[in-house]
Amino acid sequence: MARPRGATAAYTWAQIKSVQSLIERCLNTYMTQAEIIATLQVQADVDPALTCLVWSKLEEQNPDFFLAYDVRLRLKDQIVAFNYLVEQQTRLLQKLTLSLPQDGGAMSTSMDGLGGFD
Repeated sequence: MARPRGATAAYTWAQIKSVQSLIERCLNTYMTQAEIIATLQVQADVDPALTCLVWSKLEEQNPDFFLAYDVRLRLKDQIVAFNYLVEQQTRLLQKLTLSLPQDGGAMSTSMDGLGGFD
């Protein structure tokens, strides 16, 4: 769906509806606007200007949706970052566990020798 030759913005209604459908499918996978533009350009040969045009019209017609969508994207980013940090913590704890002496060393958990509880 490359830009028509010799035209500055002469897109057909079918092209616009097709791009709208593609954008909506991408929105279901929580892609950013930049990711959607790049994906449509590479995978469907959609002119980025057409994607931007359709995106802006969708935003105009559905401002509440796009506000909520932006919040969901930020939440998704936070979840990804949190999962990364949990993974790093797990790796560090595994390394720490492997480096500890197996017999407990000086940190015995035994209550023997504390006295006073006979």
